[in-house]
Amino acid sequence: MTDQPTPEAIGTSGFLLELGMLKRAKRSGWWIAGVTDSESIAEPS
Repeated sequence: MTDQPTPEAIGTSGFLLELGMLKRAKRSGWWIAGVTDSESIAEPS
């Protein structure tokens, strides 16, 4: 057994990182409209 991560593990961790970023990113349409406390991209789901 090696200590190197498998390609599947690397892909999965990258995917989960992107999901976490969606939770923090605000919707750009609300920002353009001047709404300061808008929902995140992941919030409606």
